[in-house]
Amino acid sequence: RNIVLVFVPLGVFVGQALVGLGLVLMERDYSELTWGALLASGFVLYSLSRAGIGVCQHSCLAEALPTAATTGFVSVVATTHGVKAMCQFVVPKVIDWDGIAGLQ
Repeated sequence: RNIVLVFVPLGVFVGQALVGLGLVLMERDYSELTWGALLASGFVLYSLSRAGIGVCQHSCLAEALPTAATTGFVSVVATTHGVKAMCQFVVPKVIDWDGIAGLQ
């Protein structure tokens, strides 16, 4: 489990860095093949790593809360949905203000 705690956040970081680089290259009119490959690989790496975080988070939660697991899972789900709702509110404003690269 310790290796997961290192590699999963690293995968999220590298995935977002690849997406950000791809967006910058797209805005600067580089080859579509170049920025497209960066975007695709960044999204795939980010998605796989994010799924790994979810699995690790739920298994750690089940281990830490053997008697109140339902309450813990409900709290995690509610918090996750709250963060996503805030992102859906804030992200369009950031894109209007500074473009898609500013979002990264």
